[in-house]
Amino acid sequence: MKSKPHHLLPWLPALLWMVAIFYFASHPTPLPHANGNAVPPVSADATTQQAVKLNIPWDKLAHMGEYAGLYFWLYFGFSSRENPSFAGNPHKSWKTLGMIFVISSLYALSDEIHQIFVIGRGFEYADLGVDMIGMTITMGLIIIYKTVLGA
Repeated sequence: MKSKPHHLLPWLPALLWMVAIFYFASHPTPLPHANGNAVPPVSADATTQQAVKLNIPWDKLAHMGEYAGLYFWLYFGFSSRENPSFAGNPHKSWKTLGMIFVISSLYALSDEIHQIFVIGRGFEYADLGVDMIGMTITMGLIIIYKTVLGA
């Protein structure tokens, strides 16, 4: 039996998202000018030549967003295959959400292991934790959307 290509199409965003995560994790510096959270000066005035320090963890916010997005796109792929309605079969829906969390977590773990081999990068437990926070936020939003809004 031949697989129909249109059945694989809903999985394309998740696959592209994973490729993008791998691509950015393969570079020594994740975000240009993000080290030290320094923001360049806004004018050429001598008093503003010094970079303004902000206490914004750009790297951690990026990790959270990456894995919130990965969870969403994996959910999109799974929901195209079946109807994960909480009203119709809540046990199956919880199982699907949990499975997506496990898949996303394993990908986050593999990403951190991959970074061990990238110059200037390394395995960070904090990144792994923030990745899981991003996944949990998306999972919570999906649960709210499905239960409160009855979607």
